[in-house]
Amino acid sequence: MKQGKSCPVFITAAFFVVLAAITLLSIFLPRRAYSETEKRSLRTLPALTAESLTTREDSRKFSTNYEAYVADQFLLRDAFVGVKNETERLIGKTDINGVYLGKDGYLFAKEVTAPERFDPNVDAVRRFFDDLKQNKNVQNAALMLVPDSAQLYPERLPAFAENYATSPLCETAQTALSDAFLDPLMLLSAHKDEELYYRTDHHWTTHGAYYAYTQIADAFGFAPHERSDYEIACVSESFLGTYAAKVNLPGLIPDRIDRYLLCGTAIPAMKNERESYPSIYFEDALLTSDQYTYFLGKNQAFLEIETGAAADRTLVLVKDSYAHSLVPFLLDHYHRILCIDLRYYEQSVSDLISSIDGPTDVLLLYQTWNFADDGSVFKLSVANKG
Repeated sequence: MKQGKSCPVFITAAFFVVLAAITLLSIFLPRRAYSETEKRSLRTLPALTAESLTTREDSRKFSTNYEAYVADQFLLRDAFVGVKNETERLIGKTDINGVYLGKDGYLFAKEVTAPERFDPNVDAVRRFFDDLKQNKNVQNAALMLVPDSAQLYPERLPAFAENYATSPLCETAQTALSDAFLDPLMLLSAHKDEELYYRTDHHWTTHGAYYAYTQIADAFGFAPHERSDYEIACVSESFLGTYAAKVNLPGLIPDRIDRYLLCGTAIPAMKNERESYPSIYFEDALLTSDQYTYFLGKNQAFLEIETGAAADRTLVLVKDSYAHSLVPFLLDHYHRILCIDLRYYEQSVSDLISSIDGPTDVLLLYQTWNFADDGSVFKLSVANKG
């Protein structure tokens, strides 16, 4: 009888011992600044101040920030998150952490609401292009908005999935910008049976970027190279991208990353405002969880590429990371390419364009949702006012 009563006591004691051990290990083990699995920065210990204890603003409260910190730094967090997500998948849930579990191994972003910044951003681009007309060197200027994979492969979304169509957004941009707007959806749709987007990441593949390059070439008046002109090499077959990080599920099919190198050409170096890089390709990135940064590295405010090409054109490229795998296709058509990421660039784009020798083309290239949500696009139309 006593032995029977001791069993619940033992289980309870064991539970509290395990809980205490996990808590102590969570406190004393080194803190992680970044999660390779989730591809995001983790919360650090918030400062305990009089303001953080008394404020009514939830985002600044010590208790709120400490709770988020503990959740991020919890022992075996990645394993627990993986078990949770796998359980949700097994019971039939088709979206996890804002990502749809699609057919044929595809993962898709769950976008269900119209963005508020889109119209103001288009207007900022329109005013920026109007200002460029005063620069006699600039021959071409365009905005290309790239659809996400859900727009191209709606049939691969799970049943009853909600997804906001971006076609009305593109129609708005087309009306405002006319011929200065490039929409690659139709061209990509004509080749949708090919691998144009990664299954596990939000970017397009190098093959998808190639088709967009041909559209840019047609719009800007130069002849694109044929695919047969390139040496195509697989640089990775183990790429698990941002969508894979969000769902954190076992058994996902890795993507392959291809590099297109124009036959008979060398890989150029590049530089930012502080340092130089021997190549536009970062081989070390293929050993990390963020393999897409093989192309041009991580996002930076400014990059300059002297291509060594005989072309007499200069490109100013205002972009997000979608442009990174497209830039190599442009190398043979420009002797100089200047890449700007407005999220980090604090100087005047207009002043830069005015100061450089003979900028012939200006291209803005964004994924549609990135453009719609980007709070820095307004810099284009106000940067030269102060």
